[in-house]
Amino acid sequence: GGGGLLASAAVSLVSPRSPAPPARFEHIALAVRVDDLPAWDRLLRRDLGGTASMGGAVPKIGFQGGQVDYPGGGMLELLSWIEGAEEKSAMKRYVDRHGGCAALHHLTFLVEDFDASVERARELGYEPMLGRNTRHWKEFYLREPSLRPTGFLLQVLQADKGAIASQPGWGDAWAPFAVEYADASPPARITAVEMVSADAEASARPFVGLLGAESIARGAGQELLWPGSSMRVRLVPEGESHVAVSPRAEDRSEVDAALAAGPPRARDLLRTAI
Repeated sequence: GGGGLLASAAVSLVSPRSPAPPARFEHIALAVRVDDLPAWDRLLRRDLGGTASMGGAVPKIGFQGGQVDYPGGGMLELLSWIEGAEEKSAMKRYVDRHGGCAALHHLTFLVEDFDASVERARELGYEPMLGRNTRHWKEFYLREPSLRPTGFLLQVLQADKGAIASQPGWGDAWAPFAVEYADASPPARITAVEMVSADAEASARPFVGLLGAESIARGAGQELLWPGSSMRVRLVPEGESHVAVSPRAEDRSEVDAALAAGPPRARDLLRTAI
């Protein structure tokens, strides 16, 4: 995840010469208000049964975030700003552009060959926006304008997360993760993100042409899947983009109640599915 960087060029209809190797769809990121962070953490870890994973803060850019893993499948990430550093935070600006409430921010895909992915993105007509580039972490972002919400990003990442997690300020040291929930629910599964698309062909292009997804027709839209990834992307022509959460059948009514009672926009951005 990250306080990432932005923009894309007009997309070409030209495809790269060879099929893209499948990436791994790792996580779905939500940008949330800093004062709502405790409620979002409680929802994701206590009510949905997730497990704290990597988290930390980057004060110089006013950014903080943490990832929550679901043993049955999927990962969610919470992103926000640091109080007192709002003026330099891309997260604050993003949330403000979306009505001052939580919004889907990005999807992260892990690749084996970062340089080849940059080249492939350019062949598809995107201009990758390069982020951190260190020994253990190389990333770029791109924006496909047909995806909703406006400004939504795809993060392409090659990383040694074990090495990153061992650095000071990361790992399990993120402040919200200090809270333990003795009454946590059994883990749900995060099965998909449903993305509203203004142009199905354009929306599918980075997923298929860059990230190696298999595309399957599904009703009025399409479903994109990756071998070895438990989560899928669904492209639909209308509605509101959201995350599909699959609790155990016996837990569904409790999860629905937790979403309804949760932080602002929780039941719009997270919806239970069979």
